[in-house]
Amino acid sequence: TSGGAAFTKDAVYLHGMLSVHTFFRWTIRHRRPRLSHLLFAGKMALHDVFTLEPLFEDGVIAEPLYLPPWAQRANGLAGVLAFSLFANRIRIDRVEAEDLTLGL
Repeated sequence: TSGGAAFTKDAVYLHGMLSVHTFFRWTIRHRRPRLSHLLFAGKMALHDVFTLEPLFEDGVIAEPLYLPPWAQRANGLAGVLAFSLFANRIRIDRVEAEDLTLGL
């Protein structure tokens, strides 16, 4: 293929990024940052975090061994997510196709 076409995988990655971003925002808003930490315990879907939470609490599943520095505190996580505040202010009705390519 050549130039400018999106692949199905791109849509899948974007969906995943938006889902995880929304999940992190939800954990902050609902004061449940521990849920965002549990996501780093292994390969799982977002709904698995809710399903497996009791098993983490009971010690059946080990807590994550590593948390990225930005995920260790709610303030760090909020900082990483701050781009959404900017993105939500973009007036999409004023964006022209030429603006999207940035002359590239």
